[in-house]
Amino acid sequence: MKRHLFAITLFSLFIMNQLFGLNFQVSELISIPGNNRNFYILEEDEFGSTNYICWENQNDSVYTIYLKQIDSILSENIIVYRDTTPNINPQISLNRFDLGIKIVWQSEVNNHWQLLLRNFHNDSLSQIISVTDSLSDNIDPSLSIHRVAYINSGKLLVKAFYPECEGIMNLS
Repeated sequence: MKRHLFAITLFSLFIMNQLFGLNFQVSELISIPGNNRNFYILEEDEFGSTNYICWENQNDSVYTIYLKQIDSILSENIIVYRDTTPNINPQISLNRFDLGIKIVWQSEVNNHWQLLLRNFHNDSLSQIISVTDSLSDNIDPSLSIHRVAYINSGKLLVKAFYPECEGIMNLS
């Protein structure tokens, strides 16, 4: 009786693992030389956007922000920005009006940080937009569809992307 109960329990655990995705395979998505880190995933949503991942790469003394579509194995690694100055902490979000993607990251210039933005739509990148510059700290931004939040000189600031949310708010 105990053997049958043990066999049924093992079989049930096997079926539960299969049904609930506890048994999955790991596959390599990125194989770029250098130090790949600080990735952020944008998942598909009700607007039908595809899954994307962005990350930073440091190879020798070159810092690159990459974007890649996850849904397609054949998709290329898109270079969002590349420079010899540090570019870190990328974030991505949907772009509200054209269903493209906003990419925000930090760039160090002359011993201070700035927050840069680029839009990606229809397989092309927009011009780089400076969201803010002369930040005192490495800020680790947080991006949403409408706003970007960051800390500067110990204050939490929020900058909106659309007229109805316009302005910078000081939340501290």
